[in-house]
Amino acid sequence: MNISAMGADFNHGIALFNHAHFYDAHEVLEDAWRSIPRDEPLRRHLRLHIQGMVQLAVAFHHQSTGNHVGAHSVLERALRNLHGAENSFPDLDLERLRTDLAPWRRYSMIAGWRWKDGKAACLPRPLCQRSCCAASRGMLARNMADRG
Repeated sequence: MNISAMGADFNHGIALFNHAHFYDAHEVLEDAWRSIPRDEPLRRHLRLHIQGMVQLAVAFHHQSTGNHVGAHSVLERALRNLHGAENSFPDLDLERLRTDLAPWRRYSMIAGWRWKDGKAACLPRPLCQRSCCAASRGMLARNMADRG
């Protein structure tokens, strides 16, 4: 897969995540992650950061199926792998995402979360988006293919 196709997959995966299609987002983001060669030192951080996005989608899929322990564990790994991702994803509002995830981290081990229509009843659903860009709500404003 070339870098342009990786960018399209990444953008599609983010859109799926933003629409709470976490399993599908994980699959698509994983394709983007796999397309980045492991042996390219200049893309090592990008690969790690995309892996963090994959893990974030997996964490929310686990939560949606009632696997609270798995959700908590994968969420923590995702956040570690997303450390410094602002350089890889300048058009994602990662500060807002981390803020949105704070209550999920605090309560991810509490039993009894109730899901309605695939969404948590008591906590906001985090979105990977820029809050200042209403035109791109729920989607990336910038195509990752431009990062070359």
